[in-house]
Amino acid sequence: MTLPDLDFEKDALFLDLDGTLIDIAPHPDDVVAPPDLIRSLGALERRLGGALSVISGRPIAAIDALLAPLRLPASGVHGAEIRFEAGQDKIARAAPPIPNGVRWLLAPLAEIPGVLVEDKTIAIAVHFRQAPDAAERVKEVVEAAVAAHRGDQLTVVPGKCVFEIKHARFSKGTAVEEFMARPPWAGRRPVFVGDDVTDEAAFAVLPKWNGVGIAVGQPRPGAVAAFATASDVRNWLAGLAREECTT
Repeated sequence: MTLPDLDFEKDALFLDLDGTLIDIAPHPDDVVAPPDLIRSLGALERRLGGALSVISGRPIAAIDALLAPLRLPASGVHGAEIRFEAGQDKIARAAPPIPNGVRWLLAPLAEIPGVLVEDKTIAIAVHFRQAPDAAERVKEVVEAAVAAHRGDQLTVVPGKCVFEIKHARFSKGTAVEEFMARPPWAGRRPVFVGDDVTDEAAFAVLPKWNGVGIAVGQPRPGAVAAFATASDVRNWLAGLAREECTT
């Protein structure tokens, strides 16, 4: 599939983080953002007039830590947090915490070797990359925890070796919608790059603005093109950033 051209005056760029900009690691804390990527993102944020956003399952604080010293417009925890202004620490909106009863029901999973329960306060991710045989058990416990809290409007989102509990009313799609309602994103064509199931919610809303979805690793519903790897995404961004130096 052919990648679409990017118009710096008319497009807005939305980027997932893990698996899209940076390579997935065995443990979420082991990932590294290459310095060249950080330079590319800074250059492109300027070139796009500020219409560049990172939309991730990680909290915004974790996004900032990985991409330091940048403080880009960002949405964290699958749309549950959002920050519109670059260079700021302040988060414009965040969802309420996941009920403690969910944590209590998930506690037995932490005893399974290789399973990691990552508490993001407003979401909880259960990783089983190091314990693939535990996938069905993890799914069973996670779904039971959500079923026991139906009144809290929670949902389970599967990902790459992870099940995540989050607030149902937020998604990467709602994050794109919030950005697109404000300048400098409003009036532009959104281009979203993502690699996982959770990114499909963003791909699904792009037709509202004749937007373009680009998958990473494998085709995704709503994506019209694809990169093979996160490294290919970084090379693409680096090429776009180099254009800034020659124009």
